[in-house]
Amino acid sequence: MIVYQTNPRTGEYLREYVADPIPAENGGGFAWPPECVEAQPPAQKKGYARVWRDGAWVQVADHRGAVVYDAGGRAITVPTLGKIPEGLTLEPPLAAIKANALRAVVTFANGVTAKITKAVPEDEVRSWPTQEAEAQAVQAGGGGEAAPLLALMAAGEGVTVQDYAERVLTKAAAYRPIVAAVKKIRSMAEAGIEAAKTPDEVQAALDTAKAEALRRAAEMGLT
Repeated sequence: MIVYQTNPRTGEYLREYVADPIPAENGGGFAWPPECVEAQPPAQKKGYARVWRDGAWVQVADHRGAVVYDAGGRAITVPTLGKIPEGLTLEPPLAAIKANALRAVVTFANGVTAKITKAVPEDEVRSWPTQEAEAQAVQAGGGGEAAPLLALMAAGEGVTVQDYAERVLTKAAAYRPIVAAVKKIRSMAEAGIEAAKTPDEVQAALDTAKAEALRRAAEMGLT
């Protein structure tokens, strides 16, 4: 005899079980584990679980493991059987989609500039604004006293402060157009994302910005 075992907590169908016959001298019949029923469960519908409830099989929506979103865009993993609670949706709200896209823009833009900065120690990158300011001071007629950082760096390489300042300004002039281009593309992407009315429009704005960034990067030799 075949019986059907259910989850003792949820009533969900688990498996078939072959019941053991009980010898006639012991009363006959069959023995099976707890939470088994004789009624065969129906064919399972996609997206549903078969549940034994109130003496009958019912099909219950099964979204367990799915990620749903509240009105603020917070992601929640569905833990139990049943319909998705009111106020939650399988599709993230537009505001959350936009927020994720804006973060992607920043990540992508940082990736472009990182092609230049990745070979330079982080502390040195942070010193670039100071280096440029001191280099401009030297170019305006100041000496080493006007550029203490450059003076140290120049001494370390055995060159004059004036020569080192010229090198810094040359690099800054080359780097500035790249930063400006990245900032322009980022602003374009952010404006397009903010103006989008649908998830598809958000993705289109993001894709357009990435394509433009790759085109400009290739023009500037950053690919």
